[in-house]
Amino acid sequence: MKTILFLVISTFIISGCCSTKNNDSTFNYSETNPVLSLSRSACYGYCPTYNLTLKGNGIATYEGLNHVDKIGLYEAKVSKEQLQKLMNRFNEIKFFEMKDLYDDMVTDIPTYTVTYTLNGKTKTVTDRFGSPQELRDAEKFMDEIANSLDWKKIGDAPSK
Repeated sequence: MKTILFLVISTFIISGCCSTKNNDSTFNYSETNPVLSLSRSACYGYCPTYNLTLKGNGIATYEGLNHVDKIGLYEAKVSKEQLQKLMNRFNEIKFFEMKDLYDDMVTDIPTYTVTYTLNGKTKTVTDRFGSPQELRDAEKFMDEIANSLDWKKIGDAPSK
């Protein structure tokens, strides 16, 4: 009897610890969780200048400032799957463990600022020069997701 009881209890414990459930179903997607944003600054030439934010509630916002196809304020819907892929990418590269600043004495290059908020923890990385390739690839992946969205104009760009 003790053996059967032990086996039943062990089965419940093991099945609870080793659940095959996808973490997506229990992750709390909200306006503030997760939030990923990317800003690209100007340079002396024709560098695209914009701000992009993707929120866990599925709302994406884009502010095109200079040297981009979309000038002004835009909004789009981003899917949980797209957000999850992006979160996976940033988690894989250990974004929260990266340096806060990648820079050197180089002129005429844009600054990329990436901010990632997850479960109340926020990290901002300023990427100007000398960042790891995996960070640049993650920034590019964020742009690719943004370029796949159906943007609707909601306002004009702020006056300079």
